[in-house]
Amino acid sequence: MENKDKILVIVPSRTRPDNIQRLIAGFLDTTSGASQLLIGLDDDDPQFSVYSTNFKHEAVEFSIGPRCGSGALVNQLALQHLDYGYVSYLGDDIAFGTVGWDKRMIDAIQGLGGTGIAYANDLYRGVGFTIHIVASMNIVRALGYLCVPTMKHLYVDDVWKLWGDGIGKLVYLDDVIIEHKHWSNGKASLDALYSETNSDFIFAHDEARYNEYCNRQLAVDLVKLKALL
Repeated sequence: MENKDKILVIVPSRTRPDNIQRLIAGFLDTTSGASQLLIGLDDDDPQFSVYSTNFKHEAVEFSIGPRCGSGALVNQLALQHLDYGYVSYLGDDIAFGTVGWDKRMIDAIQGLGGTGIAYANDLYRGVGFTIHIVASMNIVRALGYLCVPTMKHLYVDDVWKLWGDGIGKLVYLDDVIIEHKHWSNGKASLDALYSETNSDFIFAHDEARYNEYCNRQLAVDLVKLKALL
């Protein structure tokens, strides 16, 4: 299968090799072959050696570099792989629950005409939460990013909903499960990384950047996305 027919699944991870072990096992059990898993690691991760020695499979790749934040890393890796037809950004705290989920997501975007965003049921917030997405890669080509660059971690999913709704190309698949095993829904422990990325500072920063984006850039981006249709 050529890359233009596949999803590049980008998963940033830090200090959570156990999560990655679970995620890889679930990915290998459920992929239809229409996706490639790319795990982004920080070269200063204190558990780097656990990642680098324990997880090897032809359907799994690793990217290693200086820590830059999850959104920036996803943008960097997506722009390096524009030959893929689709791109997904998933956290390392998920569990794939539907066999063939990747083919289902691709089919859903094809049903939108080949451009758009599909998102799965996270067994937490469901239809109202566009967090576990697959987007057509032409969105990244048009905008130059998948995650708004001014945001550190939060609110990027809110922007994806604005894009999808704004061009009428957003679809939710209730029966495609990508479970969110997050501390806030009691499915994970509150670790140092969660504390950092969900701090009051990050919330305030990203909320301000989200409002700025909506007021200054959203309309411009929607013009670019509508040109794809």
